[in-house]
Amino acid sequence: MWFRKLLFSFLFVYAQDSLLSKTALESAPKFVRLKHAIKARDIAIKLDLSYHELHHLPAEIGIVDKLQYLDISYNKIQTLPNTIKDLTRLQYFYAQNNRIQQLPKEFCSLQYLKEVNLNNNWLTHLPSCFGNLKQLERLELRWNRLQSLPQSFCNLQNLRYLNLKLSGIKALPECINKLERLEYLDLSSNRLTQVPQTIGQLQTLTYLDLSYNYLTVLPESIGQLKRLRYLNLRHNRLSHLPKGLYQLKQLEYLDLRKNPLPKEEVERLRRHLRKTKIRF
Repeated sequence: MWFRKLLFSFLFVYAQDSLLSKTALESAPKFVRLKHAIKARDIAIKLDLSYHELHHLPAEIGIVDKLQYLDISYNKIQTLPNTIKDLTRLQYFYAQNNRIQQLPKEFCSLQYLKEVNLNNNWLTHLPSCFGNLKQLERLELRWNRLQSLPQSFCNLQNLRYLNLKLSGIKALPECINKLERLEYLDLSSNRLTQVPQTIGQLQTLTYLDLSYNYLTVLPESIGQLKRLRYLNLRHNRLSHLPKGLYQLKQLEYLDLRKNPLPKEEVERLRRHLRKTKIRF
């Protein structure tokens, strides 16, 4: 069995010249002990250390430098070692449900990262170099203690999915329009008081959740989100809706509950968006 795992890993690594697709990685053999992965470091591409009661990620992780998939979720890890920079082929990193307070600047050198899950940690900020992760497509930061995002965040131009629910965010950077491939954006249950006008330039956005914030107004530019299908504005402080909303003809669902909106304004919106399910 052990020999077979090594043989399969060898084939997965060396049968291809480039990084493996997610589908290929899902079917690849995985190691569940770091010491075993170290022994097979030339061929270990997938390591799952989830639910191991780990209080720290050993610095020796850097030895397994062929890893493309690393899962350390559901532990008690507070810090990541600087040697994580040696995982130069890492594409998928799952670290949800830990106690990570900050990411080392070395994390920013993982240039092939495509998916990162840091949900339910204790992060208070992201390193200023975070925008170096330019291949990142999916980022989950739900349930953290962030207040803002670094300016470099806007360099993540391949990002398609961003979940910042309950992350403590107070404001979005004006340059958010540079996330030109973004399709899914969850900003619910934060402390936002406004949304930048530049959000209207996210032309690929189909899902936007702004519920449970402190918004009193929406930018008129929201009407430029021509592909938007889902918009949740529940539980804010909106007393007026921008006329730009009338232009969202692809919108399938709109939640306006728990806002001090005049009923007649909502009815006017219904007449413009007859195919949209509007909850009020």
